Amino acid sequence: MLLDELSEEQKKAVTQPGNVLLTACPGSGKTRVIVYKLAYVLANAETGVWEQSRKMVLALTFTVRAAEEMGKRLSAMDIDTSRIWAGTIHAFCLKWIFEPYQQQLSELKAGFKIADEDFCKDLVTRLKEKYRINPAESINLKFDRFGQPLEKGSKFTDILSEYHKTLKQKNLIDFDLLLFYSYRILLQSKELTLKLAGIFELICVDEYQDTQDLQYAIISLLVKTNPSKTSVFFVGDVDQAIYKSLGGIAKTHSEIRGELGGMPLKALNLSANYRSSQRIIDFYMNFQQQNIKIKGLGKYAKEKALVSLNRDIHHADIVPEIVRLIKLSLSKGIPENEICVLVPQWWLVTSISKQLMKLLPECHFSSSIARKTASSIIVNTCMGVKGEEFETVIAYGLLRGYVPHWSAIISGDERETSQRLLYVIASRAKLNLHLIAERGRVTNNGKPYEINLELDEVGFTYDLV
Repeated sequence: MLLDELSEEQKKAVTQPGNVLLTACPGSGKTRVIVYKLAYVLANAETGVWEQSRKMVLALTFTVRAAEEMGKRLSAMDIDTSRIWAGTIHAFCLKWIFEPYQQQLSELKAGFKIADEDFCKDLVTRLKEKYRINPAESINLKFDRFGQPLEKGSKFTDILSEYHKTLKQKNLIDFDLLLFYSYRILLQSKELTLKLAGIFELICVDEYQDTQDLQYAIISLLVKTNPSKTSVFFVGDVDQAIYKSLGGIAKTHSEIRGELGGMPLKALNLSANYRSSQRIIDFYMNFQQQNIKIKGLGKYAKEKALVSLNRDIHHADIVPEIVRLIKLSLSKGIPENEICVLVPQWWLVTSISKQLMKLLPECHFSSSIARKTASSIIVNTCMGVKGEEFETVIAYGLLRGYVPHWSAIISGDERETSQRLLYVIASRAKLNLHLIAERGRVTNNGKPYEINLELDEVGFTYDLV
């Protein structure tokens, strides 16, 4: 039978009718549940009605890769995917709203196209140079549902104005404008909104905790328009909400109910972890903000995991130490693609990779998660490997100002951001977790960096390796 391989928690989530908010803890089979939910809805659809209509199910994913993974799993189950549309919300808006209906908005009558991402990046870079802004500073180009920019930094006002003026002159829109105009089109055309709501019987939203305001608005509008025929299945984990700086909003149960106009919203949990040793789970639960007891049930659950914290090593000796830890895992028969080195900031990925390749010429290194199936050790940030898992995780630079970044500290979000980053970092590991808070680094003002405060507070018996 279709659901025989699922746990009781997973079965309940898959078969629950109506609107659902599912909290999926790390390693609990989140993607598996979404795939089975899609298959279950298709298997239990009213055959006659569906055959005579365009009825479909919609799966909105955070990345293109996640959508591709769902497609592969459904195909492996011999599920007819012709009634499933899976992809990012940007791809959904482009195909189903913007391209066919943009002419409905007067300001888009001239016909606009999607700007190439490289063009947008280059444009922002040139404007930073023009207005003498530090190239490393990030500028939020996103909007809320009212068309207000999320970027609150007044020093970026001129850059944002010229950026959008340049796009308009070239009849281009970026992905953030795509969401805003798609929402405007739906608001203006109730007929279109009803049409789309009538097509999609179920809307699955993966990683809901990283959903932006405009995305919530678009999804809720479709569900509220046809509540008797369209339901929504939100899946995610507030404790893994690490994209707040990019506009992600981890809304509460009551807030999401409000988005749905007060409609019923069943809250369910997946609390079993099929990925990690219970020792690693017990460690990262120190950073958990939700009151959910996570229990390891996978093949590593009862294994004696290694959890180490090195706070004595000097930053000049970081690379040799990482090499030593990699060799330790390799000596245990752990393959290269099950080893991950996490750097605190993007700009360090290339430099650390080059140094590791020089000292370990027999090993392969890559920053591409798509290459995880190949024989290569992954070097990336915790944001870059979110959703992934490895037998060994080595994370360095766990210093206040690196993790979390100074921007979170200045904004007053230090503790929450720090907990979520540490939660994500630690929960990637199955069997070995090596944490490094090196000494000897100093700020631009010459003040020594100190260990991440939340990590420093944890009372845990670490292993010596």
